[in-house]
Amino acid sequence: MFRGYFAAIVTPWKNDKLDLKAFGRHIDFLLENKINGIVACGSTGESILLSPEERQLEIKEAIARVNGQVPVVINIGSPDTRACIRQAQEVEKYGPNAMLITCPYYVKPSQEGIYNHFKAIHDATHLPIVIYNVPSRTGTDIATDIIKRMVDNLSRVKALKEATSNLCRITELAKAYPLERFQVLCGNDDIALAAFAMGACGAISVTANIAPKECVDMYERFFAGNLASAAATRNKLAHLNQALFVEPNPVPVKYSLSLMGRMSDEVRGSLAQLSQESKAEVKAAMCEAGLLCKRK
Repeated sequence: MFRGYFAAIVTPWKNDKLDLKAFGRHIDFLLENKINGIVACGSTGESILLSPEERQLEIKEAIARVNGQVPVVINIGSPDTRACIRQAQEVEKYGPNAMLITCPYYVKPSQEGIYNHFKAIHDATHLPIVIYNVPSRTGTDIATDIIKRMVDNLSRVKALKEATSNLCRITELAKAYPLERFQVLCGNDDIALAAFAMGACGAISVTANIAPKECVDMYERFFAGNLASAAATRNKLAHLNQALFVEPNPVPVKYSLSLMGRMSDEVRGSLAQLSQESKAEVKAAMCEAGLLCKRK
């Protein structure tokens, strides 16, 4: 299930309200460009800033819009295990293909606490689980032996989104399990091609929001053995992969999408609009990748 390029999709706002029309159009754009999967309500989707009602609307729209064409994964996250279980049980009602569960943030749990958190959610739910390891946001790195313990003991732990630069971990896990049992997905666009070479079978991507065709092409060319062509696409996207993180995600990617006329660049809460300097860098990176010329 978890192979290829999955887009970690943004949440469009319009006057501080969920813009479901733009959200639906964005999913259509991704599907038209052959994206391999959708991840909704993640950090790129400003999930922590969604009200429960908005979250419900977004999940329903994502599943309805995709209509079974590709897998839909919904992100679950809270430092409170009980809250995560309630979120997960609510999400199950809508029929996604899997849940992406974030390591508890802020509380900085022990490795045993992380295992207990995932086990409690696993035992209280029925959907396949993708572990989300993103220490840059949560403050805690999930140890490789704890990931293996989850895979070995929790039957519905099926994949990992590894959002670090630990390529050795990707190799160790890919070597330890057959693809039918467990898949490793790269969570960092800038090292995706290297991660494929080290054993990842896909990526959950921010860049895929604005360059889905290019991302999927790079993936397909690499696994078809056309390494030079895959590397050429990587080079084409290299500046963009960096520029999309020049300020906190998802501010740059939403600005990029606004340049393409796909939605507003509006963000919520403590997030701020891009500085003029950052806007110039994002524009330059998009031009370098050929995106504004082709799609503005």
